Parts: sequence; C-alpha cells; structure tokens
Amino acid sequence: MTHPCFDAVIAGGGPAGLAAAIALLERRLSVFILRPPAVHPTPRAEMLPPAAEPIIARLGIADVLEQAVALHPALGLWPTAQPEVLGHASAQQRTAISIDRYALITLMERRVKEKGGHFHPHRLRGIAGAPGNWLVATGDGQVVRARFAVDATGRPAHLARRLGAQLCLGATLVARTFFLPATPWPQLVIEATANGWWYALPMQQGGTAGFVSEADTLPEKPALLPIPGGFPPRAKTWDARNSRLSPCAGPGWLAAGDAAAAFDPVASQGLFNALSGGFFAGNAAADALAGEHHAFIVYADLVARTAVRTHRATPHHYATARGQSGFWHRRRAQAFSAQSERPTPSPFSEQGLVFQANFN
Repeated sequence: MTHPCFDAVIAGGGPAGLAAAIALLERRLSVFILRPPAVHPTPRAEMLPPAAEPIIARLGIADVLEQAVALHPALGLWPTAQPEVLGHASAQQRTAISIDRYALITLMERRVKEKGGHFHPHRLRGIAGAPGNWLVATGDGQVVRARFAVDATGRPAHLARRLGAQLCLGATLVARTFFLPATPWPQLVIEATANGWWYALPMQQGGTAGFVSEADTLPEKPALLPIPGGFPPRAKTWDARNSRLSPCAGPGWLAAGDAAAAFDPVASQGLFNALSGGFFAGNAAADALAGEHHAFIVYADLVARTAVRTHRATPHHYATARGQSGFWHRRRAQAFSAQSERPTPSPFSEQGLVFQANFN
C-alpha cells in the first residue's frame, strides 16, 4: 500500500510544533502536522519576556505584538503581607508582554499554511518503522511515511514515549486557569496564599487568572484579585510540574517544547521555551535530514542544560515567598525527582501486520 510521504511529521499543533514546522518549511522540507481541532477555544493570556521579540520576528509573526499588553511593572503580595510593586524599568528598557495564546497560534497556523505545511485534524495513534522511514498512524486510521518525527504533544510526550523515552517528573503541581472578562490592572498580578499562589495577566480585552497549587488543594480566595462569584466551575486544570524527557532526541526523532522539558509556572518560561525551543528543534531536524547526524545530539545537550538550570532555580523562586504551610516548605525543599511514566501501547495494523510501540 502506498502512503503519503513527508520529510517530517509533527505530532502537536501548539506553539512549539508550529515553530518547528516554520523552521522546517523555511528549509524547503515537506511537513505533516497532526493537530486536533480546538474545542471551544477561548482567549488565554500568557507572558513573554523581552528576549522573545527576536524569535517572534524570526518566525514571521510580529503582528502579534500589536495585540500585546506591556507588563510594567508587576504588582504582588508575594514576599510581604502588603501589596507592592515588583521590579521597575526605565523608559528606555524593554518590558515583558502579555499576549493572547489563541491569537498567537492563529497567526502561526497562517504562517505554516502560507509556506505549504499540511495540517491533519487528528491525534497521533501510533508510530512504527525506523529512522528515515517512519510509519505514523493517525486517529482516523490514515498512515503516512516520514523521514523524521517531531514530538510536540506537550508534557505527555506521546510520540517520544512510544519510541522508548522516559518522562522524568518533578513534584505534583497543577494550575487552574480561567478567562476574566475584565481586569483592573495593566500588569501582572501575583499573590501568595496559604496553599498556593494566584496570578492574573491582562489582554487588550479581558485577561486570564490562574491558581497554582498541589492537585488536592481547593482554590483559596485571593485578596488582590476581585473574582465575581468565586472560582468558576469551567476553569481548566493543567499539569504544571517540572518534567524532563530522557532522552529528548534520538536518530530520526526529537521532542520540542514541553514534550522535551517543561517548567513550573513560577519560572515564567513556558511560552518562550515553546517558541525558541520549537524553532531550534525544527532546524535541528532539518540539519539531521541534511546528513548532519550529530545535530540531534547537540539539540539534546542544549535542552538538557536549559532544563537542569531552570529546574534547579525553581525552589529559589519559592524561597522568596512568605507562606509557611506544607505547600511552601515542600516547594522550597523540592529536588527534581526522577519518576517515569510510560503510555499504554497503541498498535495499528497495515497490510495485515501489527506495528507495536517499542519499549526498551
């Protein structure tokens, strides 16, 4: 049976996967992106540091900056019991910005389509074959061939774990986020409570609020943030713990963004890591396809160095807060513990043969 053939298949259509796709397409390679359609997409504010502006321009999505809100400075109840301004900047200094993640993804999707990328509205079902000749099964039963595979499925790392990679996890942490129809501040607001911490980010229209805590902790009412009617029942819950994939790359494949390494929200690195890491991942994949067989090793080393540095810094962020509960003591004392999770194999058949995920 003849299957469609591409230079690269990307599982996941978030910022990391789309950045990788743009990089590959700019290298004149064909790309097949598995991206399930969003269900009831809502605006969601995320923060980017000033250092993100060059990568936004490089990706060709500078239009998103027209919708950004400058965060200058932050307001918080974090190290003290009274609200205070956190940080300062002069008129000459660039500031962090808040952008709508959904608007960002929309612009990136448009960029990928303009460059000839192929979107498929289904999830990854399975992967078999070998480097240079992967067989990738999609949720609707289609099978495509690809010379290279990129995992951009986020923290679960669905593709890489089917190839034998292990997911190393930090201490349990979740973030519950929801849309605010209006925000009274044009800045980031953060607030420590007894068993977690709140944040709010503005957008041009509304904003996003979130509560970060351990999984079994109910949200506590913040003092700074006026949340009408309490915590909304439709808030989304996200896995927010530190994680690292081992290995994050191998012959014929690599992981990008949160699939490779994910960080506690206190580090404020998530979206920036997705954009910059995804673009670097796409170029590493293109280099490997061009015969530079060491490219995935260089990429894996960079990801590991970034992950170790950021994970080690996490307890220090929590050490500046005033909280004295078990939550705060655990976050200050945490070490990055290596645990592993492996997915249930998902075989698919083709021409009477069953291809099974390989677990070593």
